[in-house]
Amino acid sequence: MENVSQHHPGPVGANPLPVHLFVNNFKWGGGMERFVMDVSTGVRDLGRDVRVQARKVDARVARKLGIAVQAHPVWAFPRRLRTWTLHRRIGRLLPGLAGVQIALATVPARDLMVCAGTHRGYLRRTGRRPGLFDRLQIHVEHASYHFPRRVVSFSRLCARELTELYGVAEDRITVLYPPVGTSFTPASDESERQRHRRTLGLPEQGVVILFPSTGHSRKGLDPICDALVRMSSPPILAIAGNPPGHRRQGLRMPDGRPAPIQFLGYIEDMETAYRAADFTILGSTYEPFGMVGPESVLCGTGLVFEEGIGCLEAVDPSVVTTFSIRDRDSIQRAIAASVELARKGLHRVGDPAGTVRYDPRPTSYAKALLEVAEG
Repeated sequence: MENVSQHHPGPVGANPLPVHLFVNNFKWGGGMERFVMDVSTGVRDLGRDVRVQARKVDARVARKLGIAVQAHPVWAFPRRLRTWTLHRRIGRLLPGLAGVQIALATVPARDLMVCAGTHRGYLRRTGRRPGLFDRLQIHVEHASYHFPRRVVSFSRLCARELTELYGVAEDRITVLYPPVGTSFTPASDESERQRHRRTLGLPEQGVVILFPSTGHSRKGLDPICDALVRMSSPPILAIAGNPPGHRRQGLRMPDGRPAPIQFLGYIEDMETAYRAADFTILGSTYEPFGMVGPESVLCGTGLVFEEGIGCLEAVDPSVVTTFSIRDRDSIQRAIAASVELARKGLHRVGDPAGTVRYDPRPTSYAKALLEVAEG
């Protein structure tokens, strides 16, 4: 198993053939959508001809970026059959696509597939028993991982799942930590940080911990909130993303006061939220990488993270406080320790770029990806 994330990749040889990317969604968004955009624009910025095959497409974004995208809508199929349907459709296209083929979704590709997590790994971590549709998802993943010449994994954690749970040979796997957009930089000074707080409607005083998520239950919001309300002097928990359920919105402290939870809604430029916060917290039960980790650190904001989150291997531990999502006391201790650091003014990341242990620029990632695909 090779890990080339921690050094700058060398130049990619000239190749006139196009680069075909197979993805689920080509649109602005978080998580994998942002990853798809970073890879697409990174390959484009290397001067390569990028052609994308996607299940769902925002045509305006494709035109703005100057990238050729072909849509393969599967909305007419039941939701749980859409991954399998896209897998079959892309498989039929492969013989007619000359050039480099890279899958950023669970579909076949001749040269390379990027694995951001596995369904078997998720089931193992959460203790769930596989049902019928779980088995179908695992079947699609197994076929996708064994089809290409090489597999790129988001983390060593994810690479272990590929070998242990899917039988992928170690010498076919390369670990490349995913890219982070160049806009993720720290606030220039305290006045800029306060300006970001005002923009988001956050109080200028007090410790703020950011919870960035689109799937709150999967990211551990309930146990984090439960730990928060048991604290005598809790920080403000700023929740970015979809509105949580009514139970969380009505959460109160033991003395009857409303819990210090503030809902920020969907935020397009997450850099503002990271810079405004004192820490970023995430409690995912299963998170093969977790882009919010390096994004937050590059904005100068340290982490309060569940100990099993994959990106922690790519971040200096000096800026991380860990906890177990299964242990409410450990969550409370981690939050309390972070609050104490913030109140002493000892919490800011002094060297954001040096604290992330790889080159996160999209063009660097694209070079490394093409080296593996064309090697």
